[in-house]
Amino acid sequence: MIDAKAIKKIDAGILPLINAMNSTGWMETISCCEGYPGAKFFHNPYIAFFCKTEKIDTLSKILNKAINSFKQYETPYLDLGIAFYDDVNGCQADAPKGYISLSLDIGIEPELKLILFKRLTTRFVKEAAAQAAKVNT
Repeated sequence: MIDAKAIKKIDAGILPLINAMNSTGWMETISCCEGYPGAKFFHNPYIAFFCKTEKIDTLSKILNKAINSFKQYETPYLDLGIAFYDDVNGCQADAPKGYISLSLDIGIEPELKLILFKRLTTRFVKEAAAQAAKVNT
């Protein structure tokens, strides 16, 4: 879980999603921003994180389900890429063994942003619960 000092720096609208992602046990967020429409920088939300390589398929399914839950005319885009620049904190060179460093850029209308965050949060919480159930059986 994220320490109290770090929580104060995370935008309130994206904090539940960040907590849910970290609760899976196979993701570790590095940086994020909920986006600021009209701003010169960070107008779209983004999340940079490490993900266990063996969970890339699970991550893809979670992202697909969240996107497919929107009507066609309001569908956001998710751009998932490898953070490979070695001069950026949290790049692949910093990733723990067995993890890949990723950046998720989110293009969405401002009024739908929190809806997407909630849908992604729900999916990651379900995944974390499923992981916990496997451990307890």
